[in-house]
Amino acid sequence: MLIPYLSIATSILAAVLGIRAATITVRNSMDDFMGDIARQSRWASFAAVAAGLSVVLQSVDRLSQ
Repeated sequence: MLIPYLSIATSILAAVLGIRAATITVRNSMDDFMGDIARQSRWASFAAVAAGLSVVLQSVDRLSQ
């Protein structure tokens, strides 16, 4: 079945996006700081959506058994 593999793929994607969000350098200047935080939050929100999709796929897979 394809669902477990999709779940694994979205879990890996969530991890990669979360690491990308965590590795954004937040600079000390107030002007740069706000832009860096906005960029970091965008990547973190993508990671959260991917993690949520992974959980949904895991639930569908488990309920279909």
